[in-house]
Amino acid sequence: MATPTDPETLVFLASRRLESAASPEYTMTSAMKHDPEHYDRAYMLCRGMGSPHSQCTGLPVDTYITPQHPLYKEFRSELLSGMDCMTEHRDESKCHHFTEGLYKKLTWKAPEPTTTQKAATFLGKLVGIKPQPTS
Repeated sequence: MATPTDPETLVFLASRRLESAASPEYTMTSAMKHDPEHYDRAYMLCRGMGSPHSQCTGLPVDTYITPQHPLYKEFRSELLSGMDCMTEHRDESKCHHFTEGLYKKLTWKAPEPTTTQKAATFLGKLVGIKPQPTS
């Protein structure tokens, strides 16, 4: 799987809105929330209560955040391993196996039924017996 590096190709691929597990949740775009005044408000509230500047610098993180894409929850270890590899090596050719493995998991398709399974299904339809699922 070749990875495009040309900026025009990347923009084109991003604009195609491919349907896969890795595509963005466009329906959740309206749910995105960001409070740019969170830290200013929290700092002022802290100072207003009489706390010194040194106490008010370690403010809590804004808890009203945009929900993450489910991809991060489902494939956390693969994504983090790929990020760690790129952070360490900064070379796509050395970390390509992470992205390729993730791609294979995201575009998984059920295997084609074998000839034996096809024959069992056909004979089952003739006789009226449902075939047992194989694992």
